[in-house]
Amino acid sequence: LDLFTIKYFFREVRYRLGEMNADDVDPCDICDEIFDMVKPCNSVRITLKDLKRCNVGGIVVTMLTDTTGFWEYDNRENIIAAEERETENDTEEPCPAEAHG
Repeated sequence: LDLFTIKYFFREVRYRLGEMNADDVDPCDICDEIFDMVKPCNSVRITLKDLKRCNVGGIVVTMLTDTTGFWEYDNRENIIAAEERETENDTEEPCPAEAHG
């Protein structure tokens, strides 16, 4: 994968995100993020060997081919925070006043 190829694959994901009224994503930012994630041996292209070595190859492929998968990756921090809030609400113990009520 080189910059052109990443942008080529991401173009459809970006189009679909637009249809979902999601925030626009700069393809250059995605290229930078993918290269930062993979840390390829060659700074201008990512090989299959790089994808296997980095342990995030599946995430990279999902980001480039699956709109929902990309959205979930891009919003992972918000999703985790929401899940944590939900878990906290589910496990809250009743107030002492309510327990003896």
